[in-house]
Amino acid sequence: MSISITISDVKLLDVDLWKASLEPREVKSLTTGAKRTGDASVVLVNKIDSSNGDKIQFTLGSIEVLIIGRTSTTYFICSNMEHRGKASAKKSNFEPNEFANSDDAFRSALRNAPEEVRKLGESFIDEARKHFRGTLTNTKSGKFVEKPDNYWTVKIQPRDKSLAITVRGEPDKFSVTDQIELKRDRPGYSRFKIRNTNQILSAISIIRQAERHSQ
Repeated sequence: MSISITISDVKLLDVDLWKASLEPREVKSLTTGAKRTGDASVVLVNKIDSSNGDKIQFTLGSIEVLIIGRTSTTYFICSNMEHRGKASAKKSNFEPNEFANSDDAFRSALRNAPEEVRKLGESFIDEARKHFRGTLTNTKSGKFVEKPDNYWTVKIQPRDKSLAITVRGEPDKFSVTDQIELKRDRPGYSRFKIRNTNQILSAISIIRQAERHSQ
């Protein structure tokens, strides 16, 4: 039987993003394995059982601690599409399936990449669409830009078998795992690469933080 956990005094930042105050030792108690460290803690929740006012509730077995922070700032991200769809419908006129098949250009470009890059790219965009509504638009530089909000891009790099991602925000604004090497890009932006599927959730965490910077 899974243990039910209630987090109080949370602040809703987006339809699937909450901010809370948990000491690093409290976050550490939610996981059995050592996790990467950063400034803020990040917890991925597969299913939110209840979100009412300043409280959220979930089971221990439904979460994955991505980052154990050095401070008490803790972000909870819900990865469940059903929850996001219902919450989004209440918050705006957005239809959950509005962008369902809108990444065709990116997926088509992946077909010309080496197999490992193709699989990485498909896994990345599948996971990204669990969290972000939008569409990737191709540019002359080879970058695919997230529209309509334009706060992250991705470029397929067949030679070094990676995806190069840029996000809005300076590097010091992000809480990052040591799986990711975040560097300064043009003014106001940062960049990093992912080369394996183990880095995807860390990439999603960074993009989520960039989304907050753009609001």
